[in-house]
Amino acid sequence: MNPLSSCDILSVWEQGHGRLPLEKALILARFAKAESSDDELAAIPVVERDLMLLDLREQTLGPRLNTFVVCPGCNQELEFPLEIREIREKLALPLEAHEAAIGEFLFHLRRPSSADLAAAGSANDLPRARLALAKRCIRDARLAGTAMPVDEIPMPVISRLADYLDEAENPADILIDVHCPACARSWQVLFDIASYFYSELTVLARRLLEEVHVLASNYGWSERDILAMPPGRRRFYLERVQ
Repeated sequence: MNPLSSCDILSVWEQGHGRLPLEKALILARFAKAESSDDELAAIPVVERDLMLLDLREQTLGPRLNTFVVCPGCNQELEFPLEIREIREKLALPLEAHEAAIGEFLFHLRRPSSADLAAAGSANDLPRARLALAKRCIRDARLAGTAMPVDEIPMPVISRLADYLDEAENPADILIDVHCPACARSWQVLFDIASYFYSELTVLARRLLEEVHVLASNYGWSERDILAMPPGRRRFYLERVQ
């Protein structure tokens, strides 16, 4: 896996502008695993996808994340660093399929993928989305040892399976413990690597475009030539004209 170049950063930003969080995650995954097709990337378990994005972020911007949050108690803005290795540990879920027994049913399941989340997200409400996701994650269903088509499984059983998946996949949600020294309030925030990384790249993309504007205006160079420069050389020329 290679770090994102200046051109890559602009491309990610442009492709992701105005897109849904899930779509932004898949755009980033495309740069992390360029040899895979869009369908293959969408089929990767979400846990594996997020680990891949963590690797890309570390390769591009380093192992430390500088995160900000506003305290819900006193509105104090807090900054706290995170190490990527800490987040990897929180995502330490087995990626392979697993089994679940519900009553006399035995299910062979797989981890939810981006494609599964997208399909479930098209449901009219959250309860229907949960049921749709549970059904998509069934690889094999058996009742007292006899195979049963997914569409013939009673809905109450599917509902219990959805509850099981909620609990089984919760560790994949990256919850960060936060403490406010101003008011002593403690709480947890949900960290999403795709949204965080895309926000960082948005800041970098706008900075790059500003640098292109300054250098092109002063030297007449093309955008391609400016972006191809090593960052250190680009900074040198910027210092000469600013």
